[in-house]
Amino acid sequence: MPERHEADTSASLLLRIRDPQDHEAWTTFVNVYSPLVRRYCARKGLQPADAADVAQEVLSRVAKSIPAFDYDPTRGRFRAWFGTLVAHQIATHLSKRGQSPAPVPLVADTPDAAAADPQWNHEFTEHLLAVSMDRIRGEFEPATWEAFAATWVRQEPPANVAAKLGIAIHAVYVNKSRVLNRLQTEILLLAADLPQPTT
Repeated sequence: MPERHEADTSASLLLRIRDPQDHEAWTTFVNVYSPLVRRYCARKGLQPADAADVAQEVLSRVAKSIPAFDYDPTRGRFRAWFGTLVAHQIATHLSKRGQSPAPVPLVADTPDAAAADPQWNHEFTEHLLAVSMDRIRGEFEPATWEAFAATWVRQEPPANVAAKLGIAIHAVYVNKSRVLNRLQTEILLLAADLPQPTT
């Protein structure tokens, strides 16, 4: 199977979902971000059905407010903005059930509102990295992907990886670089404010 290294050069997903006619972008957004919200809710103690309700409400609010979202990837605002929506909806959900949620900011557009929760930042970054890797894996030959996964994900010594795969050590570095470059592009498409993977 020939490898495809050229990424889609379309606009960021965060910009595309502003167009109500771009159903593909919205489907991608839901598929990428709904599992993140549900898992974060579960870590905050919500039952699966409640987590699903919160995720649905958060996505509904995104759909209503994203056209006015002040997109500025240099400030990392989407992660904080989205995290604040999630935190606020969790608080609202718990409040309706008579529980006492931790206070959360009421203004969802506060840039650093969610930054105080390192768990959210960790969940967001890890989730988007995993999703991006899943989305691009099929673009590479198995040996190319294995060189990347072994050296970058599992941190195995390149010499060992070269011996295991039966390739030159230079090829290990080249394959790792190819996948990393593509991974960076995919992350930028899905969430432009994520820290980029490094070699």
